[in-house]
Amino acid sequence: MKFRWKEYNMVPSNLGSSRMTVYDDVAQVFQETLKVKVGKIALDSRRGDLPEWDSLGHILLVEALGNKFALKISADDALNMESVADIVRIIESRTQSK
Repeated sequence: MKFRWKEYNMVPSNLGSSRMTVYDDVAQVFQETLKVKVGKIALDSRRGDLPEWDSLGHILLVEALGNKFALKISADDALNMESVADIVRIIESRTQSK
């Protein structure tokens, strides 16, 4: 079973408040796009963990993330989005360079 930080109102010490904000926004995109309850989403959630996160779901998710964060997500970045943590890392790197 995955540890869900938000259920315990805890922020891991290696996550800053800005990273949790990105995580919160990513979790919201998962909820809105894939209809996944936020409680099922954790930083260590991977593509195979959620049935809704299949190949079509991934395409929809990448598009929704691009819209949410006003980013053009490259094909390489989309292919590297294998976990929620990957998504947060990629979005952080793109938004910090803006």
